[in-house]
Amino acid sequence: MTPAKAQVAVSVNLNIQPDWGPSGYDYVEYYYLPEIDVYFDVVNKRYVYWENNAWVHKSKLPSRYANVDMNKTYKVVMNNKNPWNSHASDKAKYSKYAKDRSQVSIKDKKKNTKKSKKK
Repeated sequence: MTPAKAQVAVSVNLNIQPDWGPSGYDYVEYYYLPEIDVYFDVVNKRYVYWENNAWVHKSKLPSRYANVDMNKTYKVVMNNKNPWNSHASDKAKYSKYAKDRSQVSIKDKKKNTKKSKKK
């Protein structure tokens, strides 16, 4: 009888996630933002949204999203390639989080950690 060998692959990309991303995730490929119906590609730092009958990939959001507080808007972590291919399902499943402000951002978590260390 030969001993079983296990291979474990661990990926971490916490250092490239934006400060406005949700805390608690070591690895993220995309966020889906139900409030504005937009995806964010964490690795390439690009927003993906529907415009002129196609999914576009841009480094900045259009001005129509200028009032969105990225620290407060809810983000759904998605670790699958091209999540917009299941957009209809994502929109139906996550639209209930469009006004949810309960999620703690990486930035807020860092602030709270620093405050608790000072006490």
